[in-house]
Amino acid sequence: MANTQASVLVNKVKPHKDSWKVHVKLLYSWTQNTSYGGETLECGLADQTLLVVNVVRGPTSYEDIKPFNGVLYPEYKDACFARWLLDEDQEYIDNIVRRSFESFGSDLRHVFVLILYNTLSVPETSWEITLQILSEDIEHNRRIYFNRPKLLLSDEEKMKFSLQEIEKHLRQNGTSLANFTFMPQLPPADDTDSNFLILDERSYDRQALVETLDRGVQKMTDEQRKFFDEILDAVNEERGGMFLVYGFGGTGKTLLWKLISAAIRSKGDIVLNVASSGIASLLLQGGMNAHSRFDIPLSPDEFSSCTMASGSDQANLVKEASLIIWDETPMMSKHCFEALDRSMYDIMGKHRTKPFGGKVVVFGGDFRQVLPVIHGAGRAKIVLAALNSSYLWEHCKFFKLTKNMQLLSGDLTPEEAQELKEFSE
Repeated sequence: MANTQASVLVNKVKPHKDSWKVHVKLLYSWTQNTSYGGETLECGLADQTLLVVNVVRGPTSYEDIKPFNGVLYPEYKDACFARWLLDEDQEYIDNIVRRSFESFGSDLRHVFVLILYNTLSVPETSWEITLQILSEDIEHNRRIYFNRPKLLLSDEEKMKFSLQEIEKHLRQNGTSLANFTFMPQLPPADDTDSNFLILDERSYDRQALVETLDRGVQKMTDEQRKFFDEILDAVNEERGGMFLVYGFGGTGKTLLWKLISAAIRSKGDIVLNVASSGIASLLLQGGMNAHSRFDIPLSPDEFSSCTMASGSDQANLVKEASLIIWDETPMMSKHCFEALDRSMYDIMGKHRTKPFGGKVVVFGGDFRQVLPVIHGAGRAKIVLAALNSSYLWEHCKFFKLTKNMQLLSGDLTPEEAQELKEFSE
């Protein structure tokens, strides 16, 4: 029969009634001479268990001391921390905080490794509390290392780079993060950590992009919104696709590129904005000439490929991109697009039946403007060199913009509106 008198007492007020037999680690009642749960403890857990026993009323087994506030903790150590019985880590956390006023992040990470390696009871909690301090200089160091003064890192990237620094210190001490299973682990190594092209494309101010997107979406026409949603769906679902936006000047193609780019970049993903000429690329945020971005030969033919090597920083940037936007495409030879298509098969390593290796690619322009310039060529040869004469054209989904954004603004007189309409058409 249970000792009802002992059921309301905690262990630290039981000495008059009970005794602790250390040599067998069993608690006996002098009156009943019954074992306290009939269990033994592993060496190293005894101290933690005794702490909990001293505050739990009337436990009948060691399992009775694990629950707290309706939660069953798997380990005695967890039950101790839930009851704030183990607070020795706080001393080390306070030490790091104090040092942060006079030391740099590299020194603080070294201190963290020392206490992690020797003394921390709950490393993951101490890491979460001190992460901001330990990663404070990471962004600055990366800006210097990659020579990118405006580089911006997300919180996830700061944590990843901080863990890399912690891992370096641990390896110098003959261990690694893998030995601290409760600590966050480094993701599998990839080429994005040291590729300044990728880091640069991910350094946009995401809050500013969200604000740009919120303002711009309100100005969209129904035609633009339909295409906007189509592209975002293709990117989010990773289904790939080749799209063409056709529209004369003033229909808002540049605005569309800006808002699509903002929507994707605000999530930390990459959009490569290119144009067929350097002048046109200046209208695109982060824009480049297509030849420079993809290393397209200056005089491509039906057998050409881009000269960027698979596995290079440039190729890895293209592989990492979620979307490619190519403006003023009608003025480029079809062989330029086909060269990129062939190279993308090798870079992506998949989807050989889809154009551009399964990447989402958006083209834009007006075929009534400048077509490919070919020295000494007649009309027929120029038409055959255009994108719509390529084998890629059958994969292209066509969208047309017809509404002039300036005419819709209402800021023009009837005469100015008519003049602008006639000019654009």
